Amino acid sequence: MANENGGGAGERNDPLLAFTWALKIDDLKIDSQTASATAIFRECTGLKMERQATDYHIGGVRDYTHKILGIVKWTNIKLARGFTGDKALFEWKTNPRRINGLIIHLGPDLQPKITFRFKKGFPAKWTGPNFDASKNEIGIESIEIAHEGLEIVT
Repeated sequence: MANENGGGAGERNDPLLAFTWALKIDDLKIDSQTASATAIFRECTGLKMERQATDYHIGGVRDYTHKILGIVKWTNIKLARGFTGDKALFEWKTNPRRINGLIIHLGPDLQPKITFRFKKGFPAKWTGPNFDASKNEIGIESIEIAHEGLEIVT
């Protein structure tokens, strides 16, 4: 049986299914049907970090090079949802300020499965919906949040 707190001895953690994502920022008042979220999104990408590795050569050693830890680069978090016309997300983009927030993976029962905390985030990009009267599609808006760190909250 899966343990939502990271598992214990003899327990296994099943992979999380992609369902829906919640953005929680206490400072923003964005419409949401879920009390534990600021806004609900259908897609979340960019939960990624990359650390540069620098080669360091020591004189006389020709068999290998040492690898030195470099700086960490955090990828922008990209969230997409059906366009609702809610202005709070748009206004955060036009009046950006650095904030801490949570990205919450919700299961089919809309209960949190795992939570990521980002630090000092701000809107780096916002994309509005494309409307085409010849198609029967939902208009999608997306936002990219640049940030200075990501951690898993248990």
